[in-house]
Amino acid sequence: MSLSNRLILPIILFTIAILAGCSSSNSAPAATPPPSGGFSTSSLKGTYVFSTSGSDTSGLFFTMAGMIVANGSGGITGGTIDINDSDTAVATPIQSFGQSISSSSNYTVAVDGRGKINLVNTALGNIEFDFVLNSSAGGLITEFDNNGSGSGTIELQSGTITQTQMAQGYAFGLSGLDANSNPLSGAGAFTLGPDGSITSGTGVHDLNDAQIPYTNQGLTGSVTLGTGGGSGTAQLSTALGTLNFNFYVIDAAHLKLIETDALLNPVLSGDAFQQAPIPTGTLVFTMAGESGSVTSATPVAFGGLMTSSGAGQTSNGLEDANIGGTLSSAQVPFTLNYITPVNGRSVLGLTGFAGGPSSLAVYPSSGGLLLLEIDSGAIASGVAYGQSATSLATPPQGYGLNLSGFNLGGGFEVDDIAEFVTASGGTMTGLLDENDEGSPMNPQAINNSTFVQDSSGTGRGEAGFNSSSTAGLFGIIFYTVDASNTLFIESDTSGQVAVGTFQAQGSGAQAAAAAHPMSVHPVVLLRPSVRRPNNTGARAK
Repeated sequence: MSLSNRLILPIILFTIAILAGCSSSNSAPAATPPPSGGFSTSSLKGTYVFSTSGSDTSGLFFTMAGMIVANGSGGITGGTIDINDSDTAVATPIQSFGQSISSSSNYTVAVDGRGKINLVNTALGNIEFDFVLNSSAGGLITEFDNNGSGSGTIELQSGTITQTQMAQGYAFGLSGLDANSNPLSGAGAFTLGPDGSITSGTGVHDLNDAQIPYTNQGLTGSVTLGTGGGSGTAQLSTALGTLNFNFYVIDAAHLKLIETDALLNPVLSGDAFQQAPIPTGTLVFTMAGESGSVTSATPVAFGGLMTSSGAGQTSNGLEDANIGGTLSSAQVPFTLNYITPVNGRSVLGLTGFAGGPSSLAVYPSSGGLLLLEIDSGAIASGVAYGQSATSLATPPQGYGLNLSGFNLGGGFEVDDIAEFVTASGGTMTGLLDENDEGSPMNPQAINNSTFVQDSSGTGRGEAGFNSSSTAGLFGIIFYTVDASNTLFIESDTSGQVAVGTFQAQGSGAQAAAAAHPMSVHPVVLLRPSVRRPNNTGARAK
C-alpha cells in the first residue's frame, strides 16, 4: 500500500515529502552496495533511451520518452525528450516533441545503483527521474517529481542502426487513452520492407477501447528511421484512424514508441520488439487493467504460470488474482488453448480464469508474449515469458525493483523504485523510493523484510517488504522467469493493485552481457470523472 496512505504526518513533514523529489534529506537512510560490487556515476555512460508512462496530477494519462547522453561523471551532454500529457483540463496542455535536452542537466548514481536524472528547462520545467540500475546496460525508472508519476525503463542504446536492419517482423504493444479519455490498449504485428513501409498483407492489430474490442484488424503504414539512425517516426493506419509516433532505437530488435498526434486524439505509448516464435513449456505471466463499467471500474492484476503446448491443444495454468484489492485465497486453476499464429498473431482462449478474461490476442516477440484482452468483459494487457529458472540466485544478491499500480485510497497512480539485497535465512534489506500522485517520498529503509520460495519446482514465492519507519510497505507474490528476472503482483489487501518486476544486479563483465530490463506496467487508467473543470488548477512544476 502507498506510504502516504499509511502514515498520518504533520503538515510540515508532508511538505518535506513533497519536496523530496527536488532535494535529498540528510536524514535519509544510507545506501549499501549490492554484494556484486558498487555502482557509481561511471556506471551510466553512453546514450540511453528512457520512457515512462503513468498519470499526471489530475489522474490523466501522461507519458514521456527520449534519449540522454551521459558522460560517466554526472553530466548530461545532450539528448531529446518527448512529452505527451492527455490532460486537456489545464489552460495549456503539455505536448512537446523533439525538444533538445539542456547540457545543464545532470545525474547521480549511488553505490547501490539507485540514482536520479535531473532535466532542466523542459516544457514542464525541471523533470526528475528516479532509477535503479541492474547493470551499466540500464535498469528501471520512475518519474519522481510533482508533475505526476509513471514507470518505465532506461536502456543503453547499442548503437545506431540502418533502415535495412529494420527490414524484419515486429510485434508491438501500446496503452493510454482514446480521444474521449477512456482507457485504450492495443497490440499488433507487421513486417517492414527495406524502405520502411509495412509489407502488404503482413500488418494486423487488435484494440480494446474501453472494453469495446476491435479484433484482427488490418494494419498499414510505415516505420522510418531518421538521420543518425537512433530515432525516427512511425505512421500506423488503425481501426481508430491514422496514428503518428516518434520512436527511439535501443537496438534493431527493440523500439520505444510515443504518439505525437495533437489533442483531442488518442495518447499512446509502448514498445515494438522483433517477432519470435511462441515458446513451449512453462510460461510466467502478469497482466493488469480494469473491469466493470468505464465510469465505475475496478483495478485488476493477475499473475501466474501456464503451460504452452502445440496449437489447438488444451493446457493448464495456475493464477493469482488481485481484484480491486481482494486477493484470491488460493491459486486459481484454468485451462488455455491457442490457435496457430498467422502474421505473428495468435488467439488464446481461457476457461476458468478469475477476473473475467476469456480471450487474449497474443503476439510473440523477443520482449515476451504480448497479451491483450479482446473480449468485452474488461480491459487488461500484459506479458508472458518462457521460464528457464525456478529459483532466485543464492543469497546474498542485489536486486533492482519497480512497482507500478493504482492506489485505491487516493485514486491515483503509484510508482516505486527500490534496491534490496537478499540474505541467507530469507531476509532482505535495502531502500525504497515512492511517488504517489506526484508526491515523491523520502527514501524508506527496507528492513524486517522476508521472502520465501514456495517450491523450487515452480518459481512462485512470496515476499513482504517492511520498514521500521512504518507498519509495512507492501507484499508481493512473485514468479521467477530466469536467473536474472522475476515478475510479481501486489498481494497485500490494504488498498493497492499493482504489478512489477525485480532484476538481479551485476557489474563489470556481467554488466556488458546483461539483458535489457523487463518493463511491466499496469493498464490502470482513471476515468473522466477525475477530470478537473476546464482551465482550473495549476500544473505542478
